[in-house]
Amino acid sequence: MLVTQAFAQETLQPLYLLCDASVRVQDHRRMLADLLFGHLADEITQDILLAYSVRWGIELYDNTEQTMTLMQLQQMHQATRVPQLSTTLEEPEIAAAFRALRRRIGGDMALLEADVAEVRSPIVAVLTSGASRDTPLDRAAALDALLTRSLRTDEEQDWSPTVLIIGLQPPDDGILNELAGGHDDVEVATLRSPEDVAAVARTVAAMARQSVAHGVSRLRYAQWVVAERDLTLGKHYGTTAESELVEIVTTAALQSLEPLVYRRFRNTEDADDHPFAPLLSLVSLRNSPVLPGRVDHLADRMLWPLRLVVGDDPVTPVGFVAPDVRPLFVDDEDHERVPRAMTALYLDGTASPAQPVDVPAADGVRRARLCAALADAVDLAHSYGIVLGERALESALYTLRPAPAVLLADCDAVRLRESADPHWQVPDLIWLGRFVDRCVTRPAVGSEQDSPPVLDATGRALLQRARSNVPDQLPRADEWRDFLAARAAKLQGPPVLEQVQASPSAVPVGSPVTVRWRSRYADELMVIGPDGTSFTAKSGELDDGVAQLVATRPGCFGVRAANQVGEDTASTSWVHVAELPRLAQLPVPSPPLDPAVWRADELRDLLDRVQSRLRVDPGRAFPPVVPFDPAAPQTAERRVATALFRRQRSFQTVIHHATFPIDLTRWITARLERPEHRRPRWLRKPWA
Repeated sequence: MLVTQAFAQETLQPLYLLCDASVRVQDHRRMLADLLFGHLADEITQDILLAYSVRWGIELYDNTEQTMTLMQLQQMHQATRVPQLSTTLEEPEIAAAFRALRRRIGGDMALLEADVAEVRSPIVAVLTSGASRDTPLDRAAALDALLTRSLRTDEEQDWSPTVLIIGLQPPDDGILNELAGGHDDVEVATLRSPEDVAAVARTVAAMARQSVAHGVSRLRYAQWVVAERDLTLGKHYGTTAESELVEIVTTAALQSLEPLVYRRFRNTEDADDHPFAPLLSLVSLRNSPVLPGRVDHLADRMLWPLRLVVGDDPVTPVGFVAPDVRPLFVDDEDHERVPRAMTALYLDGTASPAQPVDVPAADGVRRARLCAALADAVDLAHSYGIVLGERALESALYTLRPAPAVLLADCDAVRLRESADPHWQVPDLIWLGRFVDRCVTRPAVGSEQDSPPVLDATGRALLQRARSNVPDQLPRADEWRDFLAARAAKLQGPPVLEQVQASPSAVPVGSPVTVRWRSRYADELMVIGPDGTSFTAKSGELDDGVAQLVATRPGCFGVRAANQVGEDTASTSWVHVAELPRLAQLPVPSPPLDPAVWRADELRDLLDRVQSRLRVDPGRAFPPVVPFDPAAPQTAERRVATALFRRQRSFQTVIHHATFPIDLTRWITARLERPEHRRPRWLRKPWA
């Protein structure tokens, strides 16, 4: 039913009610029309399939070329209020109403076909008073145009609308029989009393239900059926009791990334062995949603078929397209694939091939976990209403890495349950009980293997019920699953963290650190960083996994593993986290550049401070000199020139220690400086 609802959302059924709103519709006829609206709304909303797919509207007509919309085409909900019929003072013309409705349908079909994959041909219910002002020829031509001229955007698609002529207490059936004559898609009904309303509403709902069912079937066929001639086949893999396995070379048309296998039925002559409709419903379960309370799907625990393959006859199945066995469940021995069969775990001496090395007889923990996984797969199939059968259960494969898991490899013989059979689960439950009995209990007499201590008093009680073969006493699959999972956890004890490691040991702040771990018997595992950030491992990464966390502070990364019995914690080595050097801008104070912010007194003070810093003390900048006339000391400018003239200082030094700006007038007019010895140059002795 879930799959049907999913397809119903992609299938739309337009339903139009064309009502006579002329002066001929009096109060008693209007009351019958309103009752029909209400009953039809109940029929649509109470049926989930119709509630998803039907879009209905109400159009009123009199004698104009345009209909009056009482309710636009829409989906009907229980909270939707159905409008009441209103009338005019005009005489009716059915031919004009058919032409106007055809224009309305043409616009609606273009919008609907742009939204969904499948739009069914419309259903038109015409409510008439039995009177019309036009001629029979005009009515017949307008009705023929509505029935035969397609209004789809793709005219090659099927166009077969259904018309129901409903008389509202007509004086006679003349016009009704006239419209229905010669048309297979036109039916007639009459409302003479309120008791007839419910029957007519059921008739309209049945028409819509049948049309929607055909649309759903078309979508399901297009999505889940492929012709054998469209498959590109490769080498032959082998045979089973039900099928031959052939490799599929190209998978582009099937839109699958995993390797596929064509499972061709060995017996295709008897159609009763492989009925088309049940097998199509079976394959389409692959598109069903995950059931509430579960996290896995059928395709996760079984090699569920992707397509139903048909031969030359489009409704005769000849096989399935299914995924190939996953590498986790296969051993490669001498370049040959050998699946790990669950039947190899039998302890009663019937195991073939020999006892597996990875699951010895004394390892009760692994055996209990594998049996619990098998019971969970059976419970999942029963949740979808699927009977597995002995052939599918015998094909179960197992793996231990990354966690114990079971895969049902052969789904060719599975079937949907029959609703009339209250004990449809019994064959699967009997097989499951026998498998647990042969896998975890005491071996056969003469065997050197020890009995694994798996079954306690509760387990022995479940096994006693399973051996009784009484349908009402058989343990359900979920009972076996819960007991075996809890028993395995108790036998194995708390989890063990064998190894934890963090790398690299030194990182910059904000860089990722990789944490690796290896554990046993963990149901939950969490990695916690020094700053408190955490990472929770997925179910497939509990035994051996990797996680990356961003390091924001130095410290050790902690790993915590837990199960139903206890927990174990471990820490990695110290991880150094350091800040890297980085450039930073320092603020530099500077005076404002806008002259408007300067005041006159502030500018004057600033210039005085600058000038005081640039002024040079002449006594410290130049050597001491004896002026010629103490009453008239020489200016600094003149002393600068004298020192330069006598080469006592370099030009650069003089300029560096000078007082700026230099007054050239004072520098030229100042008196000359006398030397210290006060002797003219021309009186010097030549030999001095």
